[in-house]
Amino acid sequence: MNWYEIAARAPADQVEAVAAWMQPWSPTGAVAEEQWGDPNDLAPRALLPEIHCKIYLPEAELNQEQQSQLMLDFASSFPGLPPLAIRLYAEQDWATAWRENYQTFRLGQRFVIQPSWLVEAGWPSPKADDIPLVIEPGMAFGTGQHETTQLCLKAMEELVRPGMAILDMGTGSGILSIAAHKMGAGPILGVDNDPVAIEVAHENAALNGVTGQIEWRVGSLAEAPAGVWDLVIVNILAVIIKTMVSDGDLLQFARHGGCYLLSGIIAAQRDMMAAAIEAAGGRIIREWQDGDWIALQVTVP
Repeated sequence: MNWYEIAARAPADQVEAVAAWMQPWSPTGAVAEEQWGDPNDLAPRALLPEIHCKIYLPEAELNQEQQSQLMLDFASSFPGLPPLAIRLYAEQDWATAWRENYQTFRLGQRFVIQPSWLVEAGWPSPKADDIPLVIEPGMAFGTGQHETTQLCLKAMEELVRPGMAILDMGTGSGILSIAAHKMGAGPILGVDNDPVAIEVAHENAALNGVTGQIEWRVGSLAEAPAGVWDLVIVNILAVIIKTMVSDGDLLQFARHGGCYLLSGIIAAQRDMMAAAIEAAGGRIIREWQDGDWIALQVTVP
């Protein structure tokens, strides 16, 4: 049997609507994959992840007339997005073939990022001192594959200590909060303004056996108490971090002696970010870099 791949490209803030549009056509749902823009492009849109949403249908279920109608419907429903792409592939189990692109990988000294189905299959087994993070890569909210998340995890290996109170602002998939919990931190609060992201975080918490161990809230910084956190992690767009710092909101959330881990920043934005941090009374005490991306440890003396 041959299969059609029907693919749509959408920014992260429209992926839920696109996936819902695709849902009636595919009982297995849409596969969502992150594709990031050029980190050297300073335009805010270039730093937003583009999501490729895909569904697969048997060739017999989609004739030429239906293909044309699909493309017209998509263009009408999402006039600002690129056209729908439809490709025919030879016989293959497309219900699971997309998973071949995701494999277990090591990150830092101890983290092992594991797709959920490889855990279910019992392979590969982590070492005794590893910290496995089980993630469902079909979800569009971060899988540990992008440099910004990887920088956070590497920095967390050095910063997180048992018993730390941690605020994860812009938690997305929840991977950083889950990692902090597995390192012995707590209490932990993960906040995101996207309710779908919080749903994903709950699901990933369940996959990692930490249901009920992390608090998740939908909303903004206002959802978190100020001045009580040992570590505040913010892995979002640099332009948003800069605004939060400049407005005087962000740097009030760590307790005295606590610190901030800021990621989502490209190297070309470092001076801009440093100026905003210093103007708000903060001080950069450490930096990590991976390619064009940097993460900053910040304190408020």
